[in-house]
Amino acid sequence: MNRVTDMPLLVESFPLVHPEGMRWMQLSVECARCSHEIPNSHVRGRVTFIPARKGFWARLTRKTRPSTFALNALGLCEPCRLLTPFRYQLHSDSTMTGEHPVTGKEETWKGYTPEPSPTAWDRVQKDSFDD
Repeated sequence: MNRVTDMPLLVESFPLVHPEGMRWMQLSVECARCSHEIPNSHVRGRVTFIPARKGFWARLTRKTRPSTFALNALGLCEPCRLLTPFRYQLHSDSTMTGEHPVTGKEETWKGYTPEPSPTAWDRVQKDSFDD
């Protein structure tokens, strides 16, 4: 059986970059008992890439899916002396699904989506109307 300390630090797996362009730069997790954030140095686990399924047969059977990173980790809350398991799927549309560590219910969370970079045309328009 593997020991928790033999698992890699989860932070070493980041950033996670989907082929579609979405970047997961970091992930913060909380203790299931006290809800305090668990420091990165206390979160260990593995990340597995699951490629998108979007070919002819996937479309025909209506089983398409975007690429996903499957995350399985354990976080140690020192004050509580509790290991909290985390099993999440990080999707290319900046959503994350998984079991909520406190309620145990399947949930979907929306990740941070940065503002799109202005195009050359946006910059020309801004410069034209700022005078």
